Amino acid sequence: MFNVEHLPRFRRGFVFFAFLIAIAPFLLGLPGGFLFDDYPTIVQSDLVRLTSLSAEGLWQAAFAFHPEGGLPRPLVNASFALNHWASGLDPAPYKIANIAIHLLNGWLVYRLTKALLAHLEHPQRIAMPLAVLVAAIWIVHPLQVSTVLYVVQRMEMVCTTFTLVAVLSYAVMRIRMINGHRGVGGLAAASIVSACLAWTAKENAALIPYFLLATEALIFRAKAASHRAASLLRAGVKAGVFIGAAAALWLYVAGVLNESAFASRDFSPIERLAAQAVIVPFYLGLILVPRVDAMVFYYDHLWLREWGQAEVFGGLLFLTAMVGVAFVYRRRNPLVAFGIAWFFIAHLITSAPIPLELAFEHRNYTALFGVVLAIIGAVAPAVRSTDRRLIAVPVVLIAVLAGMTSLRAAYWNDPSLLAHYLADINPQSARAAIDLGERHMLAANKQAASPHTAKAIAEFERAMAMPHGSILGEHAAILMAAQFGIEQRQSWWDSMVRKLQNDPLRPQDVDALVGVVEHRLNGFDVNDQNLVLATLAAARRDKLSAGVLLLFATHAKAVPSAEDAALELFARGRKQARNDPDYVNRIDRGILATGGGALLQRVKEAEDRL
Repeated sequence: MFNVEHLPRFRRGFVFFAFLIAIAPFLLGLPGGFLFDDYPTIVQSDLVRLTSLSAEGLWQAAFAFHPEGGLPRPLVNASFALNHWASGLDPAPYKIANIAIHLLNGWLVYRLTKALLAHLEHPQRIAMPLAVLVAAIWIVHPLQVSTVLYVVQRMEMVCTTFTLVAVLSYAVMRIRMINGHRGVGGLAAASIVSACLAWTAKENAALIPYFLLATEALIFRAKAASHRAASLLRAGVKAGVFIGAAAALWLYVAGVLNESAFASRDFSPIERLAAQAVIVPFYLGLILVPRVDAMVFYYDHLWLREWGQAEVFGGLLFLTAMVGVAFVYRRRNPLVAFGIAWFFIAHLITSAPIPLELAFEHRNYTALFGVVLAIIGAVAPAVRSTDRRLIAVPVVLIAVLAGMTSLRAAYWNDPSLLAHYLADINPQSARAAIDLGERHMLAANKQAASPHTAKAIAEFERAMAMPHGSILGEHAAILMAAQFGIEQRQSWWDSMVRKLQNDPLRPQDVDALVGVVEHRLNGFDVNDQNLVLATLAAARRDKLSAGVLLLFATHAKAVPSAEDAALELFARGRKQARNDPDYVNRIDRGILATGGGALLQRVKEAEDRL
């Protein structure tokens, strides 16, 4: 490794300078633009687009985001609102805030690593430079680009901030306890409060007890200054392992048995678990061998994969071997075991059989620390080498990673450049194709004769042609044609109806269809007959909410040739709301206002026939 004995003393200024060098490549991603989930969460959210600062407005903005099946994320959403109040929809300040949070997290990684190394009796002259190295690698790794420069992933980053504070506070508290110091209540409170605050950012806060348990079981091993305290800690570890294992088992078993939750996905819970056996080692590969062209950002192409038994078994074997390494090294080299445990814990929820998408790069933001820590833990015993020339190894490593991160961040500097790049490196991604199409559409500026118009249509049609794709390509092409005053091809409508009839009805498909209907009601020139066929196809899947069905019915009622379709859609909406009498009454009043008692009677008759 490198010879720290002949290095000058590491000063705080040097640590700060090292962190600035590590964070600098991310600045190349400025100003950049908004992307994917940034739009519904920030750009299109009236509540988040705060224009005047008030307690009421900030409170409403804080609870504007509510993911399906998840909890609100008020702290981060409030920060988005403050960003908008200060600078509108200029993406650069949002990303600068993310970069600052990333730098703070890097400092917390440094402090936590230094505390763990010191406790494991590594001399100060070794602990400090190794901690700087761990933090610098974690900060500058190219896999972090798509978290730091993707504005909405501030949720992931802030949750990691509080996770690191909780674990660091606990680690310092335990070191003081082992050394016989009193007055650790403040540190315990800091750990608990941080764990609670993490819930205001993301549900991954549920992992903090597991991180704390791993810290105690593998690093501190229930040591204490008194026998009584040690006995209590040992009992706590045993209870924690039992409760934690039971909770994880319940999460996985309940997920496997809850197949209905996967109705809007292209995979079953078992298929998702099988996929994770391949995807988690793939994540590890991106960390250990960070090929920039393999970091494709959009992973919707994985829906199309059939996971072979050989690769699933191979992945399970590899992951089992990692667990075995952690078990073997739990006493010999606790840092290696702890790093491996940290990596697995970070993926405990996102790799569970729950109806999340298969893969995202930001899921490694916290996990990456564990991998780097395990590697540094493995080489730490060799750091006493007397060869000063080996200092070049970490310097070269950081330089290479910084170069890769600079290259990747440079693509994020310009939304159009990024869209072309992502479509080039992942031609199987419908999302990448649609994103590129939208960039061409913006460049065309509603000019039908622009060469960008044809390019946009070509990208949307490429997305439509992908097997098992969503209707986002059709949605984009139809609305673009309406805006530009060009032909809405029948093949687009046929493709949309076919997918709505046969493919999984994903939330994004419902949102896209609702978007087309809302645009039509707002005056867009959309083919009404085809739109009614599409809404009926979706309604007959029996998976839409009453509100969506009534919206579709409102449109159909205004189409002269769609009287029967309107009756069916009203009837389906009324049936969907049957368990809420007040809502049914409101629906009936709306139908009466629209078409009188005769229409309401016909709707009830149609409902009886369903």
